[in-house]
Amino acid sequence: MAPRGAATKEMQELKNTIISLKDITVSYDGEQVLGGFNLDIHDGEFVTLLGPSGCGKTTVLRTIAGFIRPDAGNVFFYDKMVDYLKKALIYGHTSRISS
Repeated sequence: MAPRGAATKEMQELKNTIISLKDITVSYDGEQVLGGFNLDIHDGEFVTLLGPSGCGKTTVLRTIAGFIRPDAGNVFFYDKMVDYLKKALIYGHTSRISS
């Protein structure tokens, strides 16, 4: 069993939202691939996307990476909306996320 202080520290780390997708909608050629998709990834979490072919896994990743601009909804890095961040700032945080 972990010491009480260690458990408290883990809970505080999980509260820090690194990536947040809010009500994301993406369509390709008029066909909606994602509709109202929400996702929060917190510091210290390990997240996987699972599902059948064509369900939108790659679209979610491409949206997070900034390769796709959603038709609706917002993407946040460290509680800042991506539209207002400079690419250099995003790339600086990306290196922290992958380590």
